[in-house]
Amino acid sequence: MLSPPCSRRSLEYPVTAQSVLGGVWLACHEGNADVVHWLIQAGQLDAEDLVSDGNRAVRWAAANNHLPLARWLVDTFPPLGECNLGRMNNNQMIRTACRLGHLEVAKWVTETYHLHKWDARVMDDYALCYACEGGHADVVEWLIDRFELQPEDAVGCAYLARRNGHSLLADRVAAFVARA
Repeated sequence: MLSPPCSRRSLEYPVTAQSVLGGVWLACHEGNADVVHWLIQAGQLDAEDLVSDGNRAVRWAAANNHLPLARWLVDTFPPLGECNLGRMNNNQMIRTACRLGHLEVAKWVTETYHLHKWDARVMDDYALCYACEGGHADVVEWLIDRFELQPEDAVGCAYLARRNGHSLLADRVAAFVARA
């Protein structure tokens, strides 16, 4: 059980938002919602603190398949869902979700951060290659359909799927490439 939250003023050493954020990031990475809630309360963090670090708490929760925690952060601190993460951060969340086969996380990221079909270059072929390499057929199908990926985006992906023992997926991707 966690000890009761304390204010920054009651601690004997200075606690900054930055020092508390480090703990929040690690707790988000591990999906420990109780610790995240306590740290945010104890550290008196607000949306500005959480957005100022490039939205790392949401990125780490989402990338590690802790979707309820990522949703809670965005719902509790609406600016986290509105901030412009930029291509690099969107790529990181989507690529990691695809590599690990977390389709629901990938869908949530695209909905929350309003990624549309015209954002296909945000996705690029890495997300598809990661999904093929991991053998995540549902993610592969979703990427191709959602982002209208072109056959040339998948050329090396069939090889990665086959190399990792996912021959049925490799055949499906090869058929998609052959449509070109």
